[in-house]
Amino acid sequence: MSLKTIIVEDEALSRLYLGNLLLQYCHGVEIVASVATEQEAVTAINTHRPGLLLLDIELQHGSGFEVLNRITEPYPYIVFTTAFDDRVLNAIRFSGIDFLEKPIDMEALATLTNRLSEQPVIPAQPSLPYLRETLANNYQPQHLAVNTEEGTRYLKITDIIRMEAIDQQKMLCVLRGLAPVTIVANISDMNGLLEPQFFFRVQLTHLVNLANVTGWKNADLVLVNGEHIPVSAKKEQQVRALLAGR
Repeated sequence: MSLKTIIVEDEALSRLYLGNLLLQYCHGVEIVASVATEQEAVTAINTHRPGLLLLDIELQHGSGFEVLNRITEPYPYIVFTTAFDDRVLNAIRFSGIDFLEKPIDMEALATLTNRLSEQPVIPAQPSLPYLRETLANNYQPQHLAVNTEEGTRYLKITDIIRMEAIDQQKMLCVLRGLAPVTIVANISDMNGLLEPQFFFRVQLTHLVNLANVTGWKNADLVLVNGEHIPVSAKKEQQVRALLAGR
C-alpha cells in the first residue's frame, strides 16, 4: 500500500526538488498533490486524506501553522520543512513534532518515509496539541517533549527543577512533585534547547531551571526541593547576575 503524500511548498523549484527526492529515493510514496498556498493545502488534504503531509511554514499566501489549525481529523502525519528562524524551530523542537531543515537531506527524508511506509496505520502525533499550545502562547513553550525508554513524555517546563547527565545519551530529569524521569538526551543538545527558557548549565553535568532556585548556600544553589547543586567557579558570577535579574 502506497503512502499518499502531499507537498506544501510556496517556491516552485523547491516543490519540484522535494518531489524528485521522493520519487527517486523514497519507495512506496505516492505524491497525490503538490501545492503552494494555505487554501490549496487545506483543499488538497480534505480531498485526498493523505498519510503524510510535508508542510512548509512560510507560504506566500498564508502559513503552514494556519494549515495545521484549519484541518480536521483524521490528521495526516505532519512533517514541517523549514529554513525558518530559531523561534519557530524551537517551537517545533519543544513539541517533539518531526521536521526537516532545508536544504532537505535525502537520507533523512528516505528514513522518515520508509518508517511510515512500513507501519500498517499512520501513527498518531500526540505532539500536535503541544505545538498548538506554543503557537497560541506567542511561541513560548509550556511543555517539553522528552524521549524515555517507555516512549515520549511531555513535561511541564515549570515542573523541571534540574537535569543531570548520566552518560553521553541519558539524563536524569528531577521534577516538582513527581518522580524523577530518565530521558534519552545529550546534555549539550538539551542545553542548546533549554537555555533560552532560563535554564543554565551550572556545571559540566547539570542544567538547572533558575526559576526553581530559592537561594544560595556558599557557592551552591539551593533548589525548591531542598537539593544543593554546586556551581562551577567560572560560572558563579554569571549565575548570580541571572538570578538577580529575574
